[in-house]
Amino acid sequence: MSIGDQACNLAALNLYDDRIPITHAEKISTLVKSAKISVEYYWATLFVNLLEKRSIDDLILSIVSGGGGPSVAVAAPAACGCGSATPE
Repeated sequence: MSIGDQACNLAALNLYDDRIPITHAEKISTLVKSAKISVEYYWATLFVNLLEKRSIDDLILSIVSGGGGPSVAVAAPAACGCGSATPE
């Protein structure tokens, strides 16, 4: 994630928490500028365009339910037999 992506993401979540409709890029840009973060001009527009198609509730629920990204397989550590189970 880039700084612009993260800043706009957090600004959108702040607006959502305050129940402010995210309909214009200026709302996100204003929050980002008030945090003194410089981002590329297109980030706020990308977020507004995304949120026209999907609600933040849907996006959060898709991540929580496991639909937000690729799954990662984790291998179990191999038994090394390095120690004994009983004290000597």
